[in-house]
Amino acid sequence: MRPGYRSLVTALGIALVAAAPTLGWQSRAEAHPSPTVASTPFVTWQSRVEGQPSWFYPGSYAGVYFWHNEPAGLSLQTTDPTGQPHEYQGTLTTDGTINNLTPVQLESNDTYNLGPAGHVLQFDFHTADEIDGLDFDIGGGTGLKLGVQWDDSSCGGGLCSMPTSNFYLGAGDVSAENNPLWVCREDNGACLRNLP
Repeated sequence: MRPGYRSLVTALGIALVAAAPTLGWQSRAEAHPSPTVASTPFVTWQSRVEGQPSWFYPGSYAGVYFWHNEPAGLSLQTTDPTGQPHEYQGTLTTDGTINNLTPVQLESNDTYNLGPAGHVLQFDFHTADEIDGLDFDIGGGTGLKLGVQWDDSSCGGGLCSMPTSNFYLGAGDVSAENNPLWVCREDNGACLRNLP
């Protein structure tokens, strides 16, 4: 890509993000190292989410771990420190089609549902110091949108938006600025328009 064109594409992506509404919440983040914060709510499918997050193992920092590996596809998994369980409810939407959906260590109280057209995936995980998750791939489309709620002690007894500092993305442990998080296939942020 020509240098001038990349600057134009980056500026366009930032302008689109600035125009999008920002979700706000009051929540106490779990104690953990500060991840690198993405400068926009979308990350490039092939770079920022590439590889398993280095902090991911059973009983690690509380949150949602999301990554892409070839040829396995995408993985969305949760874990929590011992004695600090959480419920995670989320919706993943794509303008592509979710394929090869495989549960990872789910128990009887963990549920997921893939819509009939393969564009919407909903999940409800009750996670302790083990792992709950889903592996899948997405055929076609410009990207995906992932929103997560959890039952942290700061939520007043219900569910509230999970802080973005508890999203762990790719081998670089990147955290996005917004929940929901957009993950686009390209740097131009096309999925922000296609997945409002």
